[in-house]
Amino acid sequence: MTSRTGFCRRDVFHGLLAFAAATVLPQRAWAAAAAGSFVSPGQTAFLAAFVDTLIPATDTPGAKAAGVHLGLVGLLGRWASAKTRAGLLVAIAALQADLDRRAGAPFATARPAARLAALSALDAEAFASPRPAGLKDYRTLKSLAVRLYYTSEIGASQELRYDPLPEGYTGNLPFKPGDRAWAL
Repeated sequence: MTSRTGFCRRDVFHGLLAFAAATVLPQRAWAAAAAGSFVSPGQTAFLAAFVDTLIPATDTPGAKAAGVHLGLVGLLGRWASAKTRAGLLVAIAALQADLDRRAGAPFATARPAARLAALSALDAEAFASPRPAGLKDYRTLKSLAVRLYYTSEIGASQELRYDPLPEGYTGNLPFKPGDRAWAL
């Protein structure tokens, strides 16, 4: 249910869950958290292809290199309630089937161009106005993946600019096109 402020409690919960997992469950522990999980190797491969297509490697490492797929698995296995986990597992299976169909092959093994076209088409539908209710789970998974990436060591220190010891507050830094945003 959406409140008067426009926030849905479930969306806020998912955001807090992602933040907690990113800060409490460090990146190097994601693989350990994912080990012995309830997610099949095929689903893990799908999630790796999914996050790699969402945030591919460019001049900086992408989401797959940051281990975001393992972070999602660890998040579901260690932090999500049984009800949330069951719902997101159904959502992952449905997303995998949809993207397999759109790519014309299993998404995890499809050519990068086919994966990008399939994900771009789904994304256009999911964020169209009015938003289709059936694609809310996709939006949730995408949001979790993006949040996990930008709170990972790679996302925060290589994709974004990071100053571990800032020297005071500068409220108006020069910014030109092509500059990286700052990590908080």
